[in-house]
Amino acid sequence: MLKYTYEISQELVFNNEYRNDILQVILLIFAKSASTEYLDITLCQFLLNNSGALGSTLIHILKNEVN
Repeated sequence: MLKYTYEISQELVFNNEYRNDILQVILLIFAKSASTEYLDITLCQFLLNNSGALGSTLIHILKNEVN
């Protein structure tokens, strides 16, 4: 459902401010989900131009997920 909402927001919402609000909500939901979807989280952070959060997420992935 989140992926669908994300795709629709990118295709059908033309107002950048509203689209960013939607992405912020999607990002919060992704972050709270039981199965962490890092690809989706980092994509939302990238689209929001949130380099600080993106960098922190990538560092977290490297520290915790790479064996």
